[in-house]
Amino acid sequence: MANLLKNFLKIRLKPYSSILTHKKFRSSENIPFKSETISQLKDKDYDDLWSKTQPKLTTTNSNVSFTEFKSVIDQVYSMVDFWKNKDGNIKNLHFKLLAKNFFSSPDNEIGKKFAANPSTWSLIFENISNLSQLIDNTPDAIRNKDNNLKDYLDIYLMESIYKFQDDKITLINGIEELTSANFYLEKLKFYAELSHSLHTYLSTTNIGPNKNQETVSLYWMRIVLLMVDTFLFMKKASLKYIIENNESEIKDYLYKMEPIIKDLMKNYQNFDSLPEFKKLDFFKIFSYYESKWLGTINWLLNTNKTEWSNSVFQYYISVLKGCIRLEKYDYFEKLMYNVHQLTIDLNIYSMGLAQYDFVFRDFMNTHLVTSNINLENNLHILLNVWSKISYIPDRNGFRNFEIFLERINKNLTNSKYLVKEVQVDLLGNVYNSKYSIQKSKFKEKDSQKIAELIKQKLLSHESLKNEKLSDFAKIDEIIDNEEIDLVVDGMNIAYLSGYDRFQNITQLLNLLNKRYKNKTFLVLLRDHVYNKNTGFIKKFERSKENLIIFFSIDSLYEDDKFCLYAAFKSRNDPMLVSNDYYANQSHFLNEYGGVFREWLFNRKISVDKSLRRIFLPPMYILKCNRINENKWLLPVVNDANNPRNHTFYQIEKKIF
Repeated sequence: MANLLKNFLKIRLKPYSSILTHKKFRSSENIPFKSETISQLKDKDYDDLWSKTQPKLTTTNSNVSFTEFKSVIDQVYSMVDFWKNKDGNIKNLHFKLLAKNFFSSPDNEIGKKFAANPSTWSLIFENISNLSQLIDNTPDAIRNKDNNLKDYLDIYLMESIYKFQDDKITLINGIEELTSANFYLEKLKFYAELSHSLHTYLSTTNIGPNKNQETVSLYWMRIVLLMVDTFLFMKKASLKYIIENNESEIKDYLYKMEPIIKDLMKNYQNFDSLPEFKKLDFFKIFSYYESKWLGTINWLLNTNKTEWSNSVFQYYISVLKGCIRLEKYDYFEKLMYNVHQLTIDLNIYSMGLAQYDFVFRDFMNTHLVTSNINLENNLHILLNVWSKISYIPDRNGFRNFEIFLERINKNLTNSKYLVKEVQVDLLGNVYNSKYSIQKSKFKEKDSQKIAELIKQKLLSHESLKNEKLSDFAKIDEIIDNEEIDLVVDGMNIAYLSGYDRFQNITQLLNLLNKRYKNKTFLVLLRDHVYNKNTGFIKKFERSKENLIIFFSIDSLYEDDKFCLYAAFKSRNDPMLVSNDYYANQSHFLNEYGGVFREWLFNRKISVDKSLRRIFLPPMYILKCNRINENKWLLPVVNDANNPRNHTFYQIEKKIF
């Protein structure tokens, strides 16, 4: 026993130095094993335990050896010992560390054996009861420990395998070759084999978990789907590419999944009968199988709008990815328009924009290797979609688009798509062209809707002190009685130089007075700035050029919200003077169908830091424009926080 323990400490103990076995749990420290803890198990106890399991162990390479098995049992024992001392409070950390050591790397010999031979899992699951008896001879405690341990070990082993996806390893958004990602693909292949091995074991034995077998199957499938997705991303490939180019390893994983899927679906007649929490898993799975993918489309397209939810949005994203994987591009435009309308109706517009980046990247990615595709037609589909949903690529997205165009140009013989930067003035007129971009026009009902959202959500009475409600009523009175032409975010201007300077506001108002006549300005200030500068304020209020109204806001509140409320509420559709991007508010207000984002683009006047110039906003709608059959005008955003910082490119097909 002493030699066995020495070998164990030498080979297996070091990686587990962070597993805690003491009553005092401090997650920030790494407390090594104490040899006396393990020595509580006597040689005779081990002999009794081994005698019950030894017939199942062999010396072949596909099984875990006697010494390796002992190391597994020792680790489980240390967890049970800690659990007992914590009065039944099992710490997740210990199970995750156990799984991490044996099942986290394709280089781990024990992990390889578990992956190659499903029966090896019996070494853990069939011996937890025996181990419990060695630790605590109380019958009730044995029963409780046995049930809990099997349940916890089962779930946490699988969670550790699946943890690779939770880590959200970030791959670049671009579609260039990702040779550095091969390590992640190898690791995922190992996880796929390991999870399939466990699925096979649990599905053929009664020792399996207390959880439903479907959950175990879905764990295995998630690993495979993540691996295939990674492969497709790295290889710039569709599923047809896998089949056509005999990528047998990836293909075999998908074939292994198919009978499991059929078995699972025996319990369900259609998508409506699927439990809500499993629907998303099944939609992801079906996006890899053409016949099942078509079924999901029919179900989605016939879903009543009254039943739309955030979950339905995720189903659409899975179906769109299936459209790309299976190269069914005839469906792409219709599906994209539907999901865009859904984001507007559900007020999840920002969520949609975040997903679109990846959908369009995969769309272009797939075309780089697939053959026998009408590339030109699909280019037109992509640009039409961008125009319909007002999608604007960023710099990285535009680089992907240029690579996509290069692929198309290589297949053309008598024509070529050319890209060049073009200049557009504030009115939307394209220089050296007769073409003019569509002008922006905001519906009054949209402005009033956003004003109500600001009032209800951002300026609710619950967030204002009772004694200040009268002040809130005053701003409504000003807005109702005056036709406001300009709303000035006074605090943004005052701090333009980095510190409070009312002189900035004075300089700006002088500049505005020179440019505008017979207009009404509403300047909003916090009360501490207002009270210190009443003399200057009275002087401006007597201005002959324009009517200037100052409004004081309690310094406890965010003045940004009041500025936005006044700008949207005013019936004269005023401009807002500010250099602020209103990021704190946009995460909420952007959800209203993108109107807030468009409004900021078209209605906000910015100023230079010297306060010598003002910059009027563009009057056009920022979106992809089709000029004629072979020419498009595509805007590209240079700064994600500031859509005003953009560049227009002309994409034109030249025929030689």
